[in-house]
Amino acid sequence: MTSSALFGGEELPVVGQLIMAITLDSDVVIYAGRDRQHEFRIGNSFSIENEQQGTSLEVRFDPYNRNEPIRENLTELAVIIDSMIIGARAYVSGVLELSFDDGLLIVVQPLDRYEAWCYTFGNFILACPPGGFHVK
Repeated sequence: MTSSALFGGEELPVVGQLIMAITLDSDVVIYAGRDRQHEFRIGNSFSIENEQQGTSLEVRFDPYNRNEPIRENLTELAVIIDSMIIGARAYVSGVLELSFDDGLLIVVQPLDRYEAWCYTFGNFILACPPGGFHVK
């Protein structure tokens, strides 16, 4: 886990919700909540860490790669469906962490030149700007 301060000083309001679906378009999109009202749109590779087993894998999805589309570990990502989110932290550094009741942890790092991820819930939108939220 990162030691940076939380953006907004608190966890995201998705804590306690179940992952209901994962879709792919230009990004990996993770939906939580009975009505899929929480959406995480991830436009970056990210890791899934199994804290109990001490293992990690990288999920990569880039359908528009110029040479060849990239699709890595998408099937393994499906294991989070029906898992409950017990921690949802957006750090000032731009790192997004989602922890689950089964010991899995998703970590999305910020990108230097592009938006790495976006979280929406109703009228609430939090998008990670290039380089994170902090001013350099």
